[in-house]
Amino acid sequence: MKNRLIIWIIIFLSMTVYGMRVGSTALISGALLAASLIFIAYQWNHFSLAKLSIDIDFTDKKIFAGEETEFNLSLTNAKILPVFWLTVHFNFRKGMNLIGGEKTGTLSGNRNIFFDKFNLSLYQKLNRHYQVMPEERGAYYLGNGMLETEGFIGLFSQKESLNNSLELVVYPQIYPVDDQVITRLFARGEKMTDGWIMVDPINRAGVRDYQPSDQRKQINWKVSARHQQLKSDIYHPSKAGEIEIILDIRSADKSWEGIDKDQLEIAYSLAGSLARQFLNKGIEVGFLSNGKPKIGEGSRVEPGNHPGQLEEILTALAYLKPLFRRPIAEYAHKLQQGADKLIITTYPEGLELNRYFSNKGQGKTWQIILGEPDRTKESGNLQLPGWSASLAGGEGDQEFKFKPL
Repeated sequence: MKNRLIIWIIIFLSMTVYGMRVGSTALISGALLAASLIFIAYQWNHFSLAKLSIDIDFTDKKIFAGEETEFNLSLTNAKILPVFWLTVHFNFRKGMNLIGGEKTGTLSGNRNIFFDKFNLSLYQKLNRHYQVMPEERGAYYLGNGMLETEGFIGLFSQKESLNNSLELVVYPQIYPVDDQVITRLFARGEKMTDGWIMVDPINRAGVRDYQPSDQRKQINWKVSARHQQLKSDIYHPSKAGEIEIILDIRSADKSWEGIDKDQLEIAYSLAGSLARQFLNKGIEVGFLSNGKPKIGEGSRVEPGNHPGQLEEILTALAYLKPLFRRPIAEYAHKLQQGADKLIITTYPEGLELNRYFSNKGQGKTWQIILGEPDRTKESGNLQLPGWSASLAGGEGDQEFKFKPL
């Protein structure tokens, strides 16, 4: 910018000298006036980005696939000089679909560029809101920003890099799960109760009138004889137990043989949906996958049922990338001993997982093998996925449908 100023000064000095030689007062006056404007423009541009602040954020930093949020941009000019032709640039990940702004373009790699133009008067604060519509589950980054102004008359430009950055986490779609699915998977009895899936047969709480659904061993014969009618024992609930949800992202034996992306997205949704339902029943839920997490190798969430457990599992699913280096069985040492295990896979030859994990500690092992997705059309143009799955484990292989309610 200084070089450009020097060039303009040389030009106008030359015009002034020439005007003096030829005796042209108009040429001398015009050259001096133009030089003054150039100097003012230079100084204006020099201070144009001073006391100019920018704040960015997302209205919701964590959303579910299919939902929308807003990108909020706030500019504050805290000085007496107005700011003209200000351009704000940001890079963002492809697929985030940032709607609005002056223009968006494509950069090399997995990035797009967003920019918008502004003019701010003295001591003005300006807010803009842009619609964000992510295409799919994942973690989206927005950053590497820059402020650029062309100054008073557009002859000089000033640039400043921004350290502001944002991350938008998009969870997989979550659907309600029928209690019958949960019962077929893990219930240790004929009936599921809210918050618990088993009772402690040693810790008797009292008796009540016999009901047809009661088991024969639940009948208290001594109390029944005394009251001359059947009475059944009732028990205090025991701890609900632990379930490890194991997500195998393989679609083939080797990673380079390809990944069925659509099937995997269904698997992510299924894992999150079942995790939420188990946690709502008071069950401690852990998560393990051989996909690539945000950091390191192999994604892991330790079993728990605290208020933030579902968010931890959904966040792990959001960061998970369909890349694997090792078979899921090689991560078995990370599992909680004695916990039940539910394996979700799109790999049609993956039944050896069930046999492998069945031998790792106590607890049942089930495996859901996702088949071709079945599309269920709802009102309008909205399509919600349903899917068929083979359920292996327990009392033998079964077939069931899992669809949004």
